[in-house]
This record gives sequence, C-alpha cells and structure tokens, in this order.
Amino acid sequence: MKRLFPLFAFLPFLVMGCVSSDRPDSDSGGSASSGSSNGSGNEYILADLSGAWVGSFTPFSSTEFGERGAYLRLDEFGRLLEVADTEAFEWTTATARLDQSINSDGAFMISMSDLDSEKVLIQTLTGVMDSTRTVLQGTYTLQTSEDSASGGVFSFIRSYPGAFSNESHLNGRWSGPAFNKLDAQVSMEIELDSMGSVLSGHVRYGEKRDYGIAHGFLTDSSNEFAVVFTDDEVGRIDDVVLVGTDGSITTFRYLLVSSDGRILGGPGHDSLLGAGQARLSRNL
Repeated sequence: MKRLFPLFAFLPFLVMGCVSSDRPDSDSGGSASSGSSNGSGNEYILADLSGAWVGSFTPFSSTEFGERGAYLRLDEFGRLLEVADTEAFEWTTATARLDQSINSDGAFMISMSDLDSEKVLIQTLTGVMDSTRTVLQGTYTLQTSEDSASGGVFSFIRSYPGAFSNESHLNGRWSGPAFNKLDAQVSMEIELDSMGSVLSGHVRYGEKRDYGIAHGFLTDSSNEFAVVFTDDEVGRIDDVVLVGTDGSITTFRYLLVSSDGRILGGPGHDSLLGAGQARLSRNL
C-alpha cells in the first residue's frame, strides 16, 4: 500500500487559514485570510505564486540525491502546472495530484504526488514568499519509495522568458554519471559550443578515464544544434537526440540545467545501454 503523507504535516496551514486553488477569487486568482504581509499591509494571495520559478533543492545530509536544479510553473491563479528537476523527477497535471495554498502572511505549501499506483513519488514544500514576491524559500520532504524519505531546503526566484541562454548556461564541457538499468557505472562526457552543437563527447563504461568507451558522439552536422533550449524561461531542453560514432542513438526526453549553470540532467535512453538518466556537472 502506498504510504500517505502524514496529516500533521498539513495542520499548520489549516490553522493559518490558507487558501486553496479549488476556490480562486474571480478577480485575484485566490483569497487570503486577514492579516498583514510582513508589515507592508498588502496581503498575499494565491495568484502571487503565479508564473515560473527556478532554483534548487539542497538535502540536509548526504543521500542518494544530491543538489537538484529545478523549476516550478503555476498558472495565473497560482495553481501548480508542472515541476521538474535535474534528477529526472517530474510532476505535471496529467501525471500527478498537485496542490498549493498560501496565507495572508506569505506562508505557503506546495505538494505533488505521482498518480501511478506502482510507484511512490511525493514531494512537499513548505516555506515563505518574500515581500517583493520574487523569492520562495523553505524546506521540503521527498519520498521515493514506501520506506525512503529525505528532506532539505529549497530556494527559488521568479524567472522570465530569456533567463537562460546557451552561451551562459550550456556552453562548455560537461561530465558525470549516466546511470541506467544495464550498467550503473556508465558515465558521460560532452562538450557544447555556444550554439548547442557537439564539439566532443562519449559514453564510457565506468566513471574513471581508464574505463573503455562505449561510443563517442559525432561532431559533424549530425549533432549540430543538438542541445538548444526549448523553454528558456526555466532552462528546459526537450527531445534531445545525440548520434554516436557507431550509429548508436542517445536520446533525452528532457534535459534541465540549473539556474546557476552548474548541473545538467534528465531522463533518457541509449540504444546500446538502455534506459536511464544523466546527471552532469559543468567543468568551469
């Protein structure tokens, strides 16, 4: 049986009189309980959460998941639409139950739970919006199995179209683990130019340089403009296809780069090595 998130985790928000996306005001996209907004006199409403937010999740302690670059996107009423991160975790309105609330002082809760009954993937964020309505900070819990849960802190800033560019966020050398179902020691290296074309790269059997190369990546027109932002508001690159020197194909359903340009990751598939994901670090 899937473990349900403890009810007591939500009680502080019920006591504070939070608002929910189920009943947005017709003129504001949300309502709020009485009170002040950090002394400003302007109460927070659910619509203050609207838009795109980029940032990171940082665990309290060393776990199987390190720091994750991520984004949140909410509609004009402040209702959650999608969440994705560099660890290949993703929640959307089509695949997950998404909930959110905020009180008049800017304390908010955002939760996401995968609807697939065969797996457990639940994440809950509790935090506070700053007085400028441009920063979200707080703590999170992440549950990826019946018996595995971790937590940490998060920080997000409001983003905008054009916030990410190939020159600033993708240009350069990337390397790191590319775990997959057939060989957990596979690693990947790739160098990209400012246009998203492949300059060099390969997939290696293992994390060290003395391990053999499974296949390289072509550096001709086959991989020209291969890694280009499809959503430069949140740093997302969809449907990446990399052609190998041996004819193999490496694809990523999406890759996501962190807002600071240090982490690149997402779910993918290699025609030689099987399904998996990559988590690459930029060699600055």
